Amino acid sequence: MQTPQIFRRRLLVEAYEQISKNSVTVTDEVSAIEHAGGRTVIVPAQDHNLKITFASDLPLAEFILEQRSSSSRAKSRDPAAKS
Repeated sequence: MQTPQIFRRRLLVEAYEQISKNSVTVTDEVSAIEHAGGRTVIVPAQDHNLKITFASDLPLAEFILEQRSSSSRAKSRDPAAKS
């Protein structure tokens, strides 16, 4: 599963209140919502959404952005790509 995991703030706060009250350990927001009885949906994505958690993740993110940028520039210069 990729981030972002998006929930209404009120539901997330209530979910965390429940897990705190019940002394339950969860690994992420999805786990908290599901433990509280909420329903989650996985939305297919066409592209990788890199999660930056540590400083060591930044070089990979920069590389991906550079590749996307150069690919976009190449397409914008290619008349065949515009059709």
